[in-house]
Amino acid sequence: MRHHPAYDLGMPRLSCCFCIFSPRSALLLAGKHNPELLAEYVELERSIDHRFRLELPLASIQEALANGEEPGRVQDWLM
Repeated sequence: MRHHPAYDLGMPRLSCCFCIFSPRSALLLAGKHNPELLAEYVELERSIDHRFRLELPLASIQEALANGEEPGRVQDWLM
């Protein structure tokens, strides 16, 4: 049985690309492999003046990636 390619990238589970419950490392990984979608989400954050998560705006994820930060190992997250 084939599995989803997200597992090959290091995601421990398959969820929304930018899941509100995901740890920062998973958001970095998703943003690294989906920069265009991340840019759309960041623009939406700006246009509606609302953060993805209060303590973790996606703009900070985009900035971290632009500064060369790597995702690191993604731990599973609880919902």
